[in-house]
Amino acid sequence: MAVACSLSMDNLFGTGRMAGNTGIVLGASPARLPLPLFTAAIASQGRAFRAVAAGSGQNDAAAAVGIAMRQILAGQTPDAHPVTAQGRINAVSCPHGLPGDASTCTAATDPRGAGLAMGPR
Repeated sequence: MAVACSLSMDNLFGTGRMAGNTGIVLGASPARLPLPLFTAAIASQGRAFRAVAAGSGQNDAAAAVGIAMRQILAGQTPDAHPVTAQGRINAVSCPHGLPGDASTCTAATDPRGAGLAMGPR
């Protein structure tokens, strides 16, 4: 079982308004346009988990996730370096699949964002 999440505040930085002194930025109405683009991908090999990637960056999100998954499925380690102008990725790759040897899993997150990518321990 695997999960890939892509989240939005329905606008860049939500409404830009803070909820009192809570530190919580309020999300925008989902009726606003343009709608956010959500991008996430999960790869399996048979019944084994192989990789997961999620991205952000509106139009560049899909390209960033696609490039990351192409690298991973070609046997490369996920690359945390920027691959598009705005697209950011978080990715986990397990080249030998899971369940199995989790020590071969690697994770990467774009240094321009505040993402989190973790592999199994």
